[in-house]
Parts: sequence; C-alpha cells; structure tokens
Amino acid sequence: MTDATIAKIIQQLSIKSIPKGTKTFRIRKNLEGGNSLDASQFGIPPVDIKREHGRFDHKELSLLYTSPSLPVCLHESRIAITDDLFVATFEAKEDLQLANLATDYNQKPASPFEDITYFFNGISLARDDKIYSIARRIASAVKAQLKVDGFIANQ
Repeated sequence: MTDATIAKIIQQLSIKSIPKGTKTFRIRKNLEGGNSLDASQFGIPPVDIKREHGRFDHKELSLLYTSPSLPVCLHESRIAITDDLFVATFEAKEDLQLANLATDYNQKPASPFEDITYFFNGISLARDDKIYSIARRIASAVKAQLKVDGFIANQ
C-alpha cells in the first residue's frame, strides 16, 4: 500500500466527538506478582518495555486500547476461561475527537475491493502481520496528519 493510498484513505475519515464523561474499558489478563491493582498496568505501555505490539501500535507509536463495550474488550483480548482478568474503567475528562475508521462512508464503490468500509472491516478482523503492518502505517499517518486524540477502529 502506497503512502498516496493511505493519504487518500485518511482524507475520507470522519471525526467523531466523544463527550466528556464517556466511559471505556480496558482488560488485562494474567498479571503477575502484585501488579494487578497498579494503575500503571492499565495505561499506555512505557516505550522501554519489550512487548508484542497490537494491531495499530508499534515501537514509535504507543496507543491505549480501550472500548466502550466490555464484550468487545473480552473478544479483542482473546481470553480463555482459565485466564485471570482485570478490568479498568476509563472516563473521558474532556471531549475527545476521534478519527472514525469504522464509519459508514456512504460511497458507491465499483467493487468490494474499492470499498473503504470493507477495507477497515478486514483490518479490524484479520490476525496477520502483513495486515498489522498496514494498520500501523495508517495509525501513524492519522497521528501525523489529523488533529485527533485517537481513533475508533471498530464498533
């Protein structure tokens, strides 16, 4: 995917305002030691910690993954019945502006391969390093080109 294609995609993104007071959730699983109640376990991971990165974050871009839906958090965390789960609730202290990757773009593409909604659904559902690399490039471009606090990846 070229930088020009990513720029074209970003131009089509809508911005969604999330009002102050909106609550979202973050799940952590199988925390070791006495860290389960440490608030730092639920924030953006420090850059000096070696870890696996998610769908949209990478070494140069740390992101806080949350969801307004607890079931989505459970699914995205790929939990098993044997996992120990810890849930944090976040509340927006101010209105947030988010680039909405999951919006209905009201377009009439010539084929599904030109449909941006179909494209982002594929990125949100895939578990493949090649797809993750595209998602990470898009996240970096969103951060560089838009004045937003974050983005919505799926609804």
